[in-house]
Amino acid sequence: MKKVITTVGTSIFSNNLKATDWKRVEMLKNKSALDEWHELEQSGDIERLRDATWKIIKKSKDPKISAEVQSIYNILEKSDGAIKVFLVASDTILSKLAATLVRDWIQKEKGPLVEFSDEVHLVKDLSVFDSNKFLEKGVQNLIETILNIRDQENNQNEDASEYLLNISGGYKGVIPILTIMGQIYNIPLFYIYEESNSPIEIQRLPIGFDWDIIEEYVRFLKRPADITEEVSSEMEKLHLIQKNEEGIWELTLMGTLITNFLERQPPFFETPFGYFIEYKLKEYYDNIHGSSNVMHGYKPKTVDGDIDLLIIQDIGFIGVEIKPYNLLDAPERLIGFMEKLLLRCIEAEKQLEASPIEFWLFTYSFKQSDDPNIPKLDQETILLLKKVSEIFTGSVFKVKHLFVKPNKVDGKNNRIIYHNFVRSSIKNKDVKTIFSSDQN
Repeated sequence: MKKVITTVGTSIFSNNLKATDWKRVEMLKNKSALDEWHELEQSGDIERLRDATWKIIKKSKDPKISAEVQSIYNILEKSDGAIKVFLVASDTILSKLAATLVRDWIQKEKGPLVEFSDEVHLVKDLSVFDSNKFLEKGVQNLIETILNIRDQENNQNEDASEYLLNISGGYKGVIPILTIMGQIYNIPLFYIYEESNSPIEIQRLPIGFDWDIIEEYVRFLKRPADITEEVSSEMEKLHLIQKNEEGIWELTLMGTLITNFLERQPPFFETPFGYFIEYKLKEYYDNIHGSSNVMHGYKPKTVDGDIDLLIIQDIGFIGVEIKPYNLLDAPERLIGFMEKLLLRCIEAEKQLEASPIEFWLFTYSFKQSDDPNIPKLDQETILLLKKVSEIFTGSVFKVKHLFVKPNKVDGKNNRIIYHNFVRSSIKNKDVKTIFSSDQN
């Protein structure tokens, strides 16, 4: 089933109401749905506007009664079967009421062909009358609302590829933001502009974002307070950060979009660079243990996923999970990854007739000039890792680390920031054990 996230405006009023009824719209203009809905519902003001609008639109069979209705109809016509619609409205009485009218009219006309989510999803501070609030809070809330809808559905094992972002209705100021968002998250956009019968569908363009450039700034995106003078100029050039009125660095809209994307992916997400790290470490351990004793991407038969590296020893094997260093800032994900590593190694034990003797979390990060040569774990992280080590009862749990060091880009021999790392082999001095359960 196709799932359509639809932004809602107030065209259902402007397209249908007579001038004599417009005073009801003006009365509710700028009123907050989150703060004032109950009061205005009790007074009857909401119901009077709803009745005046419904009296007109219930007689119509033309989906042009609003941009939202027309676009949803077009999407339904292109779909193989029923669709599910999620209505996203601003925190205003008019937007929420418009959403309920859109829902009721479509359900009257199309019945089970269009399923609606149980609620109208309200976005706080998405105000067209306060640009500062809109930029600082509203946009962030809009992004969060859309992603939460998608994530909630995915948790129910629904197909994420079936999503479509319908931006025909609502405040036009969000269109550029949602267009970029659609490109980053690979969500097609659907739009019908005024007086048009032909919808525009924007699929993901055949272009990519250079995530390798972003990766070294990820920790600063998640913690703007840690931004140093050294990296601030580059992050500003990339339009990731800007200074607010108090002179403090904060995320731009692009920075916010990218940060939201990163937070919803496995740490650093699965970029080609992450896979490349695995191959570099395979090469490194091949030289130490022999290539026949190091398996890359070992897949147990009866459990999902694989073991990034499996290193055969005389008395058993070592199971290795390779992840970015910032996984240590995400306790639930860290524990989840380690529990999966244990399950895979238990299955590998049956297949290889050898026991796991150690479990490693091998982390990597992109070195900044102010980083120490060995990452220093704070007490909170050490306590977390001790808790993780309890997963591997009777076995040693280690955390190892590798710095990916940048080089200067001169446009000649060194055209990318990690050119030297890509060309060279990992050395013993580059690999550090930063935690071991038999020592901590």
